[in-house]
Amino acid sequence: MRRLQTIVLFWLCMAIIFTSAPISALATEVNKESETEHSEDLEMIQQLDLSPTDLESEEEPEELIMPLEEDGQPYSVPEPGEKGITRYTVLVLDQSGSMSGIPMNNMKKAAIRFCTQVFETNGTNYVAIVSYGTSAYSRMQFTSSIDEATQVIENLYAKGGTNTNEGLITAGNLLAETPSGDDIIKNLVLLSDGLPQSGSKTKDGPYKSKDYSNYQYANAAFNTAKSYWDQYNIYTLGFFHALYGDELKFGRKFMNDLQNKGYYDVTDPDQLDFIFGEIADDLTDDGVEFSYASGKERDYKAICH
Repeated sequence: MRRLQTIVLFWLCMAIIFTSAPISALATEVNKESETEHSEDLEMIQQLDLSPTDLESEEEPEELIMPLEEDGQPYSVPEPGEKGITRYTVLVLDQSGSMSGIPMNNMKKAAIRFCTQVFETNGTNYVAIVSYGTSAYSRMQFTSSIDEATQVIENLYAKGGTNTNEGLITAGNLLAETPSGDDIIKNLVLLSDGLPQSGSKTKDGPYKSKDYSNYQYANAAFNTAKSYWDQYNIYTLGFFHALYGDELKFGRKFMNDLQNKGYYDVTDPDQLDFIFGEIADDLTDDGVEFSYASGKERDYKAICH
């Protein structure tokens, strides 16, 4: 009996040895295959110059600022006209996330009408376009091409926060490159539906925390606008369909504080086209008074240049 048990144990051990060998070999083969695939993946990543973070990120790529070169040639600011008034106007458009939907559609329509009217006016007229969300971008250098302006405006989409200060700075940098003279007028037209909440901030300014929780962003934008008052005509147009209470009160005050030539409060996006068109009319005639009937207890008037 003991001999029979020994024989059974012997063959059982041999069976275990023979059956485990292929499993071990298969495991080795799988590991090698996995290592090979991993190595190929790493090689592909290195060739594409991508990091694992880039591959895992679901965020949209950062938008690019329009280059200062066209057709391979360095961009230069167009010259003033030989006779009459020359106007350099920067249209500053808020493309933050809160502009999504009807407000954005109305703003695009109004901006295209604005450019069309300016380009068709007597004198020499150039328009540049800046848009801003969380950051600001120079979308179009000074041009008199309605086709170019239309394409730039139609390509805008709502995204991000509201960096009013950077929008103003970007517009100011464009105007600073333009020539000066007695017959040259420089305009900055700012359109926004919201309060500043991104970009630079400072406690140095007219606003405090009791006025607005993000008051430091507002102070930075105000200081920038104020530094332009002696150089440029600034017009602001605000519509605050998403604001109420203290935020609405401060939003109106803030937009009014930024301007030195005219402020317009539009709460109904459907009226944006009309109001913005009037601003365009204003910029094409010297010293013309125009008004906007708000349908409320007050109207808005300004002498435009």
